[in-house]
Amino acid sequence: MTLDAAEVFLGVYMIVLCLNAAFWLVYHCRKMYQDLYTTERASVARRKNAPPLDFTYKAMTWLTTIGAFGFSVAVIFGTAAHTFVVGKKSCLFTVGAVIVCWQLGKAGMFLSYTLRLEQVYGQSAFGYSRRALQVVACVVVIYLAALTALIIPGQAMADFVHIDR
Repeated sequence: MTLDAAEVFLGVYMIVLCLNAAFWLVYHCRKMYQDLYTTERASVARRKNAPPLDFTYKAMTWLTTIGAFGFSVAVIFGTAAHTFVVGKKSCLFTVGAVIVCWQLGKAGMFLSYTLRLEQVYGQSAFGYSRRALQVVACVVVIYLAALTALIIPGQAMADFVHIDR
C-alpha cells in the first residue's frame, strides 16, 4: 500500500494537531495546579486582590478545564473522522466520540456559567435563586448522562447490525 501526498499531509497535520492540543492541555493543567494547590498562585499574582480559594473558584476552574478538554478532543476526533475513517464501524465510533466530547465541553461551559451567575449576581437584586441554578445544573448533568447512555449502546449495536445505506 502506497500513500499519496495528500494522505501523508493529513497524517502529519493530525499528528501536529494532537501534539499541539497535548502541549496546551499540559500547560493549562500546570498553571491550574499552581493556582489551586500551591501558595505561589502565579496565575493571579499580578492582580491587586487575588480571588479566594473557595469552592466556587475551584469548581469554575475545573469546569472550564473540562469544557476546554471536551471541545479540544471533539475537534481532534472530528478531524480524525474526516481524515482516517475507512469503514462504517470506525465512522460510527468517531461520530459518537465527537458527540460525547462536544456535549462534555458544553456541559462544562454551562455549569461554569451557572456558577458564574451565582458568584456575580448572587447577593444582588438581579440574582437568580440558588434553587433555580441548581435545577439548571442538574438538567445539564442529566442531559449529558442521558445522551451518553443513548450513544454508547448505539455504538455497541453498530458492531452487530449491518446496515447498507
